[in-house]
Formats: sequence, structure tokens, C-alpha cells
Amino acid sequence: WSARHLPVSVWRGMPSTDLQVLGIPLRSYYGEKVGAVLVALIGVPLVGGLYSLLMGVPLVVPALATMVMGAVAWLLPDRRIAQAAGKARVEFRRALSAYVDLVALGRAAGGIGTRQAMETGAGLGRSWPFERMGTVVVRSRYSGVPPWDALAELAVQQGLPELEDLSD
Repeated sequence: WSARHLPVSVWRGMPSTDLQVLGIPLRSYYGEKVGAVLVALIGVPLVGGLYSLLMGVPLVVPALATMVMGAVAWLLPDRRIAQAAGKARVEFRRALSAYVDLVALGRAAGGIGTRQAMETGAGLGRSWPFERMGTVVVRSRYSGVPPWDALAELAVQQGLPELEDLSD
């Protein structure tokens, strides 16, 4: 609903690379933001209005609090997503370092080609970064794209400069 009915300018600052790295669909992001604002716009006037009536505080106070909390509620999902994406990128960097070692071992000790070493190295890990790299590398084989180009595209989509360095 929010994607269809709210103006495009509302979604201008969308953290698309953070959403990509976390694997959060766009509709969930929209829903979280709109839901947080609705909770603030309903909850704050309700509680603030009751408090105002019981304590004799002017109704302007809950009205101002509602506007402030609506703005805060609009920004909170972005903050949560940015923090989670930062943690995910740290985890990806650690997995990438292990992946580079596995590819190098496959090339040196196994005597296999680069593509096969990249596919095998990605298949050995069980974490989400290994699964994501493995999916991209295997998909590149079927699409005829070199695996390093596929990893470079993944790096750009998800904001992972270290993976882009590896692909280069």
C-alpha cells in the first residue's frame, strides 16, 4: 500500500545496499517504516491525551509530542537497518578472508582452475556470506559471465568494497 500511495520523494533516502546485504525485501522495509509511524501516531496521542486530561496539561503538549515521535518513528527503522547492515558487513569481511584462503589453497594445492577453486571454496563454508558468494559464482557459470564479474556485481549491489577488490 505505502509503495503505491505515498509519493516517491518519501522513499528517496532508502538504504538499498543495506537492505540488499541483509536480504530484506523492499515491501518489508516500507511496512516497517509505515507501521512504526502509525504506532506513534496512534499511541502517543492516546497516552498523551489521557495524561493531559488526568494531570491538567494542555492538549498542545501531546500534539507536539505526537509530531516529534512520528518523525522519530520514521527514522528508527533506518537506524536499525544501518546497524544490522554494519554487523553483517563485518561478518562478510571475516568470511571473505576465509574464502580467499580457500580459493588460494584450491589453486595451489589442488591444482584446479580459478572458476573451480572459487566454486569449491564457496561450497565449503556454511554461513550466509559463503552461500551468497557460492550462489553468485555458480549462477555465473550458467550465464557465461566470469565469476569475478559476478562477484563485482554482488559487491556493488550490497556495498561491499572488499569483495569488489577481490573481484578486481
